Amino acid sequence: MKRYIISLALAIVSIATFGAKRIDVEALKQHFVECLNNGVANAAAIKDSKLSAKQESDARKAVWAAWCDACGEYDLDCLPDPDSLKAETPYRWQLPDSLEPNCRMPFYFGTKGNKPSEGYPLFLYMHGSGPREREWQVGLKWCEVFNDAPSLYFIPQIPNAGRYYRWWHRSKQVAWERLLRQAFVSGLVNARRVYFFGISEGAYGSQRMASFYADYLAGAGPIAGGEPLINAPVENLAGVAFMLTSGENDTQFCRNKFTMQACHALDSMATMHRGEYPHRVFLQPGRDHSCDYTFTTPWLKTFTRNPYPKHFKWENFAMHGRFRQGFYNLQIVEPCDTVGGRRACYEFTARGNEIDIEVHNVRYVPLDREPMWDIVMHYQKVVEPATGGRLRIYLNDQLVDLNRPITIRVNGRKAFKGKVKRQLRHMVNSCALFYDPERLFPAAVDVEL
Repeated sequence: MKRYIISLALAIVSIATFGAKRIDVEALKQHFVECLNNGVANAAAIKDSKLSAKQESDARKAVWAAWCDACGEYDLDCLPDPDSLKAETPYRWQLPDSLEPNCRMPFYFGTKGNKPSEGYPLFLYMHGSGPREREWQVGLKWCEVFNDAPSLYFIPQIPNAGRYYRWWHRSKQVAWERLLRQAFVSGLVNARRVYFFGISEGAYGSQRMASFYADYLAGAGPIAGGEPLINAPVENLAGVAFMLTSGENDTQFCRNKFTMQACHALDSMATMHRGEYPHRVFLQPGRDHSCDYTFTTPWLKTFTRNPYPKHFKWENFAMHGRFRQGFYNLQIVEPCDTVGGRRACYEFTARGNEIDIEVHNVRYVPLDREPMWDIVMHYQKVVEPATGGRLRIYLNDQLVDLNRPITIRVNGRKAFKGKVKRQLRHMVNSCALFYDPERLFPAAVDVEL
């Protein structure tokens, strides 16, 4: 793929003008390569430089340039130059054999319409669980039809098949994170306009992934699906435009019932937190699994992501045995005790220069099962105190006034009060953790739970 990457030379020139110390951008790039290879975001080895508010912009450019060049060195399977969605030849990504043997993911990567000045909105579409080639090709035709141009589409074929083989498994998580990372580096994509959606099996995948990756998404749109909410907590969807539509008569696996469960849960969240949970969840009258697919992307495309929400909830659930290490501006440095199937849940609220973080554990107690499909239909959420652990809170001027003292409370206890410093290492850490050009945070505070 043609690389839309700021050169290291430009980064060195731009960064040499600030601070008492020159940043070694080549060393920073190599540090990022190590982070990518090891899966660790830790800039302890980076020689720190304090930043002023005026220096922050140049530092951000240098950090992002080093990150882009590191991705260019690390990623052997790059995104290709986008083609038309009518292209005949797909591309392929090799996914790790350690997670799934012989896992090659074919995909189409194409555009509709001309690129906007701020970059394309990116749509990831996932097909259903019928014969893979047929489902993929049918999905490709639908993606040509959907009214969302100008847009950029990533349309994969699921790599293998089998009972309980899913889009959200760990091998595919590698693909989604590679897609996000490379899309942000490419210069093609508006990082505030990323959308996941899919039909049937792709609906199950997009609903789980919407909750798991909510901090990257402007919107998500499962169609003809309906997951049990234990697999896709709606609490995580604050700020994410979410549309779930299924057929009124789509009773298989209780899709219609789970669609309405999501509707009621999101209605409740939207009532408690007005303006934070935009959603359209509805059953299509008289329709079964073959419902109308065209409602979703025209509605989703009207929403953009806010990377710096001043309030959000995060239930850190495992997707195929894997937990997230961070969400929006939070990073788990040391996890709290979550044995016995409990999940750590965080609620972040910033008001002026005061931040409150509530941390607790949740466990799900099954209440009843649907006998035909042997699926648990309802759970009771039991909230319990969280114990142990350490949390990093990344900050910027969009969240607080970094020129004034900040107070942070954890579960009502004052955990920090004082001014925080802008430092290069926080930008480096947050870049390696989130690989998101919108989340290069200049400041951070660690708190004990």
